[in-house]
Amino acid sequence: MSPRAAILALLAALGVLLAGAPGADAFWKGSGTGSGPSTTGALSAPAVTVPASATATVTVTFTASTVTPSSPALNGEVTYLVQRSSDGGVTWVATTGTCGAGPAAPATSCTDAPPASGTYRYRVTGRFRTWTAVSATSSAVTVTVPVLTAPTVTARPAARSANPAPSFSFSGGGGTGFECRLDGSAWTVCTSPKALSGLANGSHTFDVHATSSGISGPAASVTWTVDTTAPTITTTVPNPSASASASFTLTQAGYTTIQCRLDGGAWATCASPKTFAGLADATHTLDTRALDADGIATAIASRTWRVATAAPTITAQPPASSSQTTANLAFTDAGFTSFRCRLDGGAFAACDTGSAAYTGLAVGNHTFTVHALDAVGVATADRTVTWTITAAPNITFLGGCTLGSGGGRDRIIGTTTISTGTVTVQFFPGTTPTGTPAATLTTGTFIIGPLWTVQTAVGQLTSGATYTAQAQQTDATGGVSNVVTCTFSAS
Repeated sequence: MSPRAAILALLAALGVLLAGAPGADAFWKGSGTGSGPSTTGALSAPAVTVPASATATVTVTFTASTVTPSSPALNGEVTYLVQRSSDGGVTWVATTGTCGAGPAAPATSCTDAPPASGTYRYRVTGRFRTWTAVSATSSAVTVTVPVLTAPTVTARPAARSANPAPSFSFSGGGGTGFECRLDGSAWTVCTSPKALSGLANGSHTFDVHATSSGISGPAASVTWTVDTTAPTITTTVPNPSASASASFTLTQAGYTTIQCRLDGGAWATCASPKTFAGLADATHTLDTRALDADGIATAIASRTWRVATAAPTITAQPPASSSQTTANLAFTDAGFTSFRCRLDGGAFAACDTGSAAYTGLAVGNHTFTVHALDAVGVATADRTVTWTITAAPNITFLGGCTLGSGGGRDRIIGTTTISTGTVTVQFFPGTTPTGTPAATLTTGTFIIGPLWTVQTAVGQLTSGATYTAQAQQTDATGGVSNVVTCTFSAS
């Protein structure tokens, strides 16, 4: 045989061998279907068990689907599809609960909640990658689903409530228990009455439903508004106030009933505006609150002010009788900064510095009046001060000017119309009372009624020199006399 013929014969033999070998699909067999590694031989179908009867929920138990050849890693990839049939296995629908969530290895049971009472059957499909293995249909289970209704809420807060900690009472619904929630939060087991606390102002919704054997009935809902806001007090009453009356506007848009009390007295329903009259001079406090339909009070709003109708206090004034033609007065009234003054019935004028000064006043009786003004211009009572200005002293020199007493001393004698106070005599060198006096003397006591006298000491004046004597009296009330002068030659 030639080399070429030998090669052709070998190729033909190999072709025969290859044609007789089984394909790879021949090893993919068993109760499962799909494709996988050539080492996978089968996926076993689960076996399903259910109870003969159940209330509300059904526990579905099944054996695990395993991969052949078995491998923990491969078996761990198995998941399950659990289905329910209400017509003996003709039509299958998805389950709920943990069954509907799609159990996965190593789970071998789950729960389902059928929608209504009836007889049901189940099947479980094991799934491994693209392989599936469907169980046989389970035996029948008779399910009784309780019929639940919405509970009846028997106690609740008012539609607009001042209570941040309300309580709800409820009953009925046909279940064995209740679950509650607030403002869409998670449901939690609860009993009646259900107390809430710490609610913020605003809208809230309370829900409650009956439960039985793991199922929940329809909810009863209550929506209401919490409003603990105190009323708003609006007023023009200043602090301090010179008025014994006061008026306050009270508003709280959410409620129709408002209560008031004055100075901690008893609460009483009040209308807006709330007015007071005949208030005593003192500090006063108005408290107000609103009431909801349940009689629960909101927070309290307060306004404190001081009534001060009394006249200002005089802190400085002229003497009751004086020859002074000037007057300086001072006054005060705690809390007030605005004052009005007048003299002898004239027009009131601002004296906000707390003092008033007058000059050049005439001899006679004078009356000063002052009152304070509050921030809205209401005046307190008037405070009045009266005094009398008498004529100032009038002095003269007796006997022309000096009556020399000899021995280098000079005496001046004069008269006065008021025998109080002192007479001051200054001796100026020359013929005019200017410059620095050579001597200044004052009288001690008056002699013989209205007479006064001063006498220089030896050596105070230069003998034979010319001097001008100037005299003036200040009486005991501070009044100042006329000024008199004379010129003489020192002895």
